[in-house]
Amino acid sequence: MIAINDFNQFASIDHRGLVMAIGNFDGVHLGHRKLLASTIEKASQFNARSMVLTFEPHPARYFKPNQAPKMLISQQHKAALIREMGIEILFTIQFNQQFAELTPETFVKEILHQRIRPKAVLVGFNFSFGRHGLGNTKILHELGEYFGFEVEVIPPVYHQELLVSSSLIRDALTDGNVELARQLLSYWPVLVGTVVRGYGRGKTIGFPTANLKIDDEILIPAPGVYAAIAEVENETYKSVINIGCCPTFTNPNPTLEAHLLNFDGNLYGKKIKLNLHKRLRAEEKFYSIEELKNQILKDIAEADFACSR
Repeated sequence: MIAINDFNQFASIDHRGLVMAIGNFDGVHLGHRKLLASTIEKASQFNARSMVLTFEPHPARYFKPNQAPKMLISQQHKAALIREMGIEILFTIQFNQQFAELTPETFVKEILHQRIRPKAVLVGFNFSFGRHGLGNTKILHELGEYFGFEVEVIPPVYHQELLVSSSLIRDALTDGNVELARQLLSYWPVLVGTVVRGYGRGKTIGFPTANLKIDDEILIPAPGVYAAIAEVENETYKSVINIGCCPTFTNPNPTLEAHLLNFDGNLYGKKIKLNLHKRLRAEEKFYSIEELKNQILKDIAEADFACSR
């Protein structure tokens, strides 16, 4: 997959005959996958190349950075998932004030028609575009007909009568419902972070933990203890994850700690990818170290089982 982020790069690649999908694709969930698969199929019909047009930052984070929802995945993870789907070109446009001020008509005329010149454009059923989000699928159809490209709108995708959306997945993770999030995403929910120094308490009681710093833009699931598969330096380890304030020790700030089973080494400064498999329990306050250690042993056994399925 070719990844580009400006029109100078776009001009340097073979972009004759494109079928493109437009969207934010946060999470690359089941609905997005239907859109991407349809784009690849349409490109094959047109003997064209498939392309995704997406935005950085997410428009919601541009307009209301302090109120916008957290992202499900990073831009890097999104690109990797789109590549795995088989898309040939990923064009990430910088979303800024100039871009935000484009009317729907100007966006289609100057960006799509004059610069990209697609044969077909595919979008989701709730797609909006242009200044103040005034453009919708009906307007896109009309403009596509005028400028000579086909428009296909992908209908909503449902899972067990639930409309698949990034918002629904955020709600599931906020509730600690890892299994529902997995079903909607089609992969285990992921957290990626860099190991930083923590309090070192886990090591003193025989269960060393890696303290992870997660990007501030990424959604952290509900506090609690989770089973996960950790990926570090091309190796995988079953893990027990604690998200929260560790009430036994009354940490002042929430943390994310990972105890990697059967791992003995130094993780400081390394990047770890956590594939969450199950929320085992809520955080609890224990009144003795021995009580805490006994519970950790139970968590390890349950995490070992959950990650073996």
